[in-house]
Amino acid sequence: MDLAKFNWNALPNLLKKAKQDLGARPPISHHLIVEPNYSFTSTKQVLLVYGSDEYGRGGYLVASPQGRVLKVVS
Repeated sequence: MDLAKFNWNALPNLLKKAKQDLGARPPISHHLIVEPNYSFTSTKQVLLVYGSDEYGRGGYLVASPQGRVLKVVS
């Protein structure tokens, strides 16, 4: 997988969207997974942006390499 094909400038907006859409309350912990072969969308190479609070509430966003949100799981 070529990581240079990912739009890393989109990451701040993805983190902001995760904070808004995942149902977690501050403080929120985030982590990111670069998935080379995601099975649940037509785009196989995706970013998984996770967000959760201290009580385990949260979920993740599935985003295309360009930074477009494909799916929200919360």
